[in-house]
Amino acid sequence: MTFKLRRLRLRALTERGWYGVELGFTDGLNVLWADNTMGKSTCLQGMIYVLGLERMLSPRREIPLPHAMTSHLVTDSGESVRVVESDVMLELENSVGTIATVHRPVVSKLDDRLITVKFGPGLSEPEGQYRTQQFFVRDPGAAQREDGFHHFLENFLGWELPVVRGYEKEDIKLYLETVFPLFWVEQKSGWSSIPAAIPTYFRIREVHKRAVEFIAGLEAYEIERKREQLNQRINVLTSRWETNWHDLSQLLNRSASRIEALGTKPIVDLNAISKAFVSVATQVGWTPLDDHLRSLKSELDTISQAEVPVVSDNVPAIEAKLAEVIAHAESLNVQRLSLNGVKQVKLADVDALTRRIQTLREDLQKNQDVQKLQRFSGVQWSLSPDRCPTCEQGLQDTLLSQNA
Repeated sequence: MTFKLRRLRLRALTERGWYGVELGFTDGLNVLWADNTMGKSTCLQGMIYVLGLERMLSPRREIPLPHAMTSHLVTDSGESVRVVESDVMLELENSVGTIATVHRPVVSKLDDRLITVKFGPGLSEPEGQYRTQQFFVRDPGAAQREDGFHHFLENFLGWELPVVRGYEKEDIKLYLETVFPLFWVEQKSGWSSIPAAIPTYFRIREVHKRAVEFIAGLEAYEIERKREQLNQRINVLTSRWETNWHDLSQLLNRSASRIEALGTKPIVDLNAISKAFVSVATQVGWTPLDDHLRSLKSELDTISQAEVPVVSDNVPAIEAKLAEVIAHAESLNVQRLSLNGVKQVKLADVDALTRRIQTLREDLQKNQDVQKLQRFSGVQWSLSPDRCPTCEQGLQDTLLSQNA
């Protein structure tokens, strides 16, 4: 769960050339020492910015860097020069020794939501050849989708951020912006609190507690989440009990019956449940259903012992009626088989369409992420060509006939 900072570079291109600083970090405690206004806070803010964590400082979408990286800087001679281009790079190493170099533009033709990752020590060994990949940040999906930078960063650090309770949503992810303030103490607030201000605008319940529990490796949030799930299940079962009780009561009322020794609220006492019974309204009053059934069975036995009239004279009519009913049943069975076959075909079509729609949705989401990355890179024009790249035939972005 640990990670290490290896190297940091901040640079700005001005009308007078490049300015900036590159810092190397060693194992253990590292101390940045300099006079006031010499860039110590800028270096720390640069680390936050390059990791796309500026929203832990403020919900506003603004770059948390001073004017020396965004608009102009003042040279040693006191002259102010305009910043033409600037960027931040940070080299990281995770707990298994994997190194990645993260680059994010500040002032650039590229969108500042685009982050480029080199899978290697791009600052320590800049001459090396490393695989690169672009990610997006500060947009919806940056923490969930595979092209989102925070999704990559979470996997790179070996973290598995929990799903906790929110105010508007039952389940919401504990975002990186709520965890990293535990590693950050801002001197400008007077060292008044550790941790620093953890953002609350994500609408996560007890966000400070959840972040500390995650860093400390506690499972309290999981226990509380299970408790909430059990409470929800209890509420659901209670509602089902009451619904079933009322349905059964209404059904029994139609037959002049009622439930005895069992209330509308659920109970867990099996002995009390076993004492519940149904009573029936009879001529002598409310009688338990079992007693009423025994009385009816006794009456049935008496009737069964009585002599049955001879029906030999009605045999031809009964046989004709029976044949008619059998023929009608066979006809209905043929119709049932036919309708069942049609139903199975339709269900197969629905399943196929559902799978196709899901596949198209996944393809659409991936294409939108790719478009977003290319748009941030400034190459969105290549996404909508008006000619076929294979045969050079003209294309029209319409579903109407080409001859219409």
